[in-house]
Amino acid sequence: MSEIKGQILGVLLVLAIFGSVAGVMISMFNNTTNEIENKLSEEISSFNENTTQAQGFGELVF
Repeated sequence: MSEIKGQILGVLLVLAIFGSVAGVMISMFNNTTNEIENKLSEEISSFNENTTQAQGFGELVF
């Protein structure tokens, strides 16, 4: 009976460890996604500002 308890405890510990690692990785992934989204929106707005300014001069600036 104690072998079964030990195996169940081992399985629960492995699940807890994998769950905590998964939680950390998901939060890191979400933070990285937010950073990429912010940088991308900055670049797009910068590009839009440059093209808006260039339209007055009749040329396109990249």
